[in-house]
Amino acid sequence: MIERSFYKREGLLAEPLRTDSGYRDYPKNAATRLRFICEAKVIGSTLRKTRSLIGLDIEEPQSCVSVQTIVEAKLVDIGTKLKTMRRMKKILQQLHARGSASAPEVRCPVLEILDLPI
Repeated sequence: MIERSFYKREGLLAEPLRTDSGYRDYPKNAATRLRFICEAKVIGSTLRKTRSLIGLDIEEPQSCVSVQTIVEAKLVDIGTKLKTMRRMKKILQQLHARGSASAPEVRCPVLEILDLPI
């Protein structure tokens, strides 16, 4: 419920009509749109990009080139993040190995390297 309200405020879902008894009457495509928004979120799409994709679908239903451009940019972004994460993992593994090999009575080498006070 909170997500639907949020997505309505953000302009990703339309405000549903109300029946005479006060129930929300969502259009048939609302569930499809919500699934689309959730899947876009899973692949790391920002609200702005998701809004842009929805706009392309409404304004230019055949605009695969525009969508492909967005997907390609996301792939580059993910590749960059993966490289950074691999580098971070390698550094942390090295730090862990140094810390594990130290004697318990000396200051942890990891703290020495990072120059953190204890």
